[in-house]
Amino acid sequence: MLRDISLTDVKTIGTGCFERCSGLQNLTLSNIETIGDYAFRLCTGLLTLTLDNIQAIGKSAFASCTSLESVELDKINMTVRYVFQVCDKIESLSLGGSVTWGEWAFAFMRGLKDVLIMGRDRELIPAYSFSGCTSLKRVSLETDEPPTLGEHCFPIGAAEISA
Repeated sequence: MLRDISLTDVKTIGTGCFERCSGLQNLTLSNIETIGDYAFRLCTGLLTLTLDNIQAIGKSAFASCTSLESVELDKINMTVRYVFQVCDKIESLSLGGSVTWGEWAFAFMRGLKDVLIMGRDRELIPAYSFSGCTSLKRVSLETDEPPTLGEHCFPIGAAEISA
């Protein structure tokens, strides 16, 4: 059974490549051009995920990884929707200046409580970024200038947003 995967310098991980790989527990991906749509969706045993230097991540690539607790992101470009949808055990995210994302990227992460958004040049928090994150209580912005907040980028009820 496949438990640990570490892939470096791979051009593409295709659509649904590891979908429903329920035995997978630890995943490290670096220097990858494209992770396809649904590539790791429904990997229900996945506990840790480290992503570094990924040029493009497909729609719902990690959706419904219901055991996922830890995510490390660096030099990532996510312009599609629902990348981490229903990854309800992730309680916090730290998004540095090298992480870019589009509308709905972190939507429906119902266990997410804290988000730290950093970056000197962070100009926009895209619309619906954290929509449906019903447990979100704190969002901290560490940016040189206040970013533009897209419509409904945070859920109703987010208790504290600080800059």
